[in-house]
Amino acid sequence: MSGPIRESTPANPRLAPIHLQPSLWLQRLHRCLLLTLAVLPWLAFVGHSGVPAGWIIVLCLFNALLAWEWCRSGRRSGPTVLSYEAGEWTLGWQSGVVTVAPFGEWLIWPWLQLVRFREVDGRAVHTLVILPDSASADDRRRLRVWLRMGRWHQRH
Repeated sequence: MSGPIRESTPANPRLAPIHLQPSLWLQRLHRCLLLTLAVLPWLAFVGHSGVPAGWIIVLCLFNALLAWEWCRSGRRSGPTVLSYEAGEWTLGWQSGVVTVAPFGEWLIWPWLQLVRFREVDGRAVHTLVILPDSASADDRRRLRVWLRMGRWHQRH
């Protein structure tokens, strides 16, 4: 977007773009859960001499699946910008912009915001988990106030 950023007015409800980045907290939590899921079943079988070979194979396959998810989680990229202008919500990725619509329930707390959107032209649902390290404090505050005020519900 070039030029000056237009301000939100009653005739032009607009949310300045919210710049998002991947949350390191969420990534660490996800990886801790994966590690726990990988280790706990093995601990349950340690010390049992009569464990069938089938269970060992199942545990190895389960750990391979968890390792695949571990690698995949490091490569995921989420949206980098969320904005609302002219009656439309948009999510911006490095590869482009998608028009979305609010979907389901949202959780809006000062330290956590769970916001769900469905693509207007498709069936994909995007859930944004916005933690303190996902966006600046000002961006999170603006989004929180905007969603609580419900100004985006008004169609002009």
